[in-house]
Amino acid sequence: MNTTRQRTSYRSEALPVITVSIGLAGMNPKDTDVTALLAHADAALYQAKAQGRNRIIMADEA
Repeated sequence: MNTTRQRTSYRSEALPVITVSIGLAGMNPKDTDVTALLAHADAALYQAKAQGRNRIIMADEA
């Protein structure tokens, strides 16, 4: 996935660079276990963090 670096400012002051790690998980319409969905997204988030900054990881389908 491509990442973008963008310098931002507030009141003419440069802000520090912000990095983002994201864990995504999908759910089928017939699934009802929201706790499992959050657990998959959480695991993907920690995988993204372990791989470095500015990562987006999609959880494996369970």
